[in-house]
Amino acid sequence: MRFVERLKVSGMPIKEIREYIRLYMEGDSTIEERRRIVHERRAAIDAQLEELKLARDFIEYKCWFYDVAAESGTCDTPRNMPYEELPDDIRRIKAKCRINRY
Repeated sequence: MRFVERLKVSGMPIKEIREYIRLYMEGDSTIEERRRIVHERRAAIDAQLEELKLARDFIEYKCWFYDVAAESGTCDTPRNMPYEELPDDIRRIKAKCRINRY
């Protein structure tokens, strides 16, 4: 049951979970099919994690942007800040997230 719960949390569709359980019940003759399923799920989770990391970086940038804006009283301050004056992590995030405007 714990494994089924983990599959649900991983985003695996119910139909696929049922297929996995069916294969599990059939025994060792389905090892390769079950192996394929869990490898595909791992790849899907890795892709989701990368998307979440990118979203986290973008939010980190916006937090920095509004912190600087709040401190100075205007969005013009972070918006017009020369690239060389940006903190290293913000420059990295801007490049990674392809933030060109603000």
